[in-house]
Amino acid sequence: NDVGVVMADQAHTVHYATNIPAISLPASDPPEVVAAAAKRYGAEYLIITESFGRYPEALREAGSEIFTLVHSSQGLEVYKLKDSE
Repeated sequence: NDVGVVMADQAHTVHYATNIPAISLPASDPPEVVAAAAKRYGAEYLIITESFGRYPEALREAGSEIFTLVHSSQGLEVYKLKDSE
């Protein structure tokens, strides 16, 4: 498993279940700020397991320019941070 760090709405649970280092989603911030925080800590993926602050709704609006949905099933959504220019 070569994922590295991920960002998640349930960071502790994701880390406990997968042993992948996880940082917390700053759920009240817009997608641009979330993307900057993810990049700062080397997180390429954002994992959403429930409605949390502005998410996942914000990813369906402005976030589509920044994050790509790569997996969705039974309330779990995984987004990949698009490569910065």
